[in-house]
Amino acid sequence: MTIDALQTIEGLDTKTGLTNCMDDEQLFNDVLAMFIVQLEQDIPVIRQLFNLGDWIGFGKACHSIKGAAASVGAFKVQEQSAILEKAGKEQDETTIKSIYDTYILLLETIKSAIKESL
Repeated sequence: MTIDALQTIEGLDTKTGLTNCMDDEQLFNDVLAMFIVQLEQDIPVIRQLFNLGDWIGFGKACHSIKGAAASVGAFKVQEQSAILEKAGKEQDETTIKSIYDTYILLLETIKSAIKESL
């Protein structure tokens, strides 16, 4: 994978991701691979918590994704996760339900795009 391929992914700031990985491209690739694994595990959990209406648990799961997204420079995922984390903590069902579908699509899209680039 080249950094050039990653730079084409909308919502991924490779400069931030590389900086967070001490400008080590291999380390960045490894961290991205771990991010994909986390998303593959967390997306079904997010769906389940949403379907159960467990807003506190949902917010906690979004918090986990937020941190991982920050480490790789996935700023759009980080921003949306922060909004949903707060909404979960406050049990703000309206906000969660209004953003949920877009959020899942964002997670699936960035996961697929990064996976194709690895």
